Amino acid sequence: PAKSEKAQSAADREYSRIPFRGRAAVVVFPPPSAPNSEPVESEVVTTDISRGGLSLLHRKELEPGQQVLLSLSKGTCTVEVCWCCRVWSGLYIAGCRFTDATFTDSLG
Repeated sequence: PAKSEKAQSAADREYSRIPFRGRAAVVVFPPPSAPNSEPVESEVVTTDISRGGLSLLHRKELEPGQQVLLSLSKGTCTVEVCWCCRVWSGLYIAGCRFTDATFTDSLG
């Protein structure tokens, strides 16, 4: 039997993911398409995490390459948006990679 698309993508991941659900305060920096915009303070809900990054839910669409500063229980870290897609009207999920190796080292 053929593997499902989801199983194939999970097998291709560099790091395994674990559930990591919670709220986080964030500063969303301007997207590459509007570099002169002001950073915006907001809140996100995280869904899962790995040594390489995390996924989060946000009320506005984020762009690949956009930087987000998260305040988590283990400290602050910056992530870069790799992809983003609409879940439903007014809710988006984004896959992000950590940009700070020191933070990922603290995850154990």
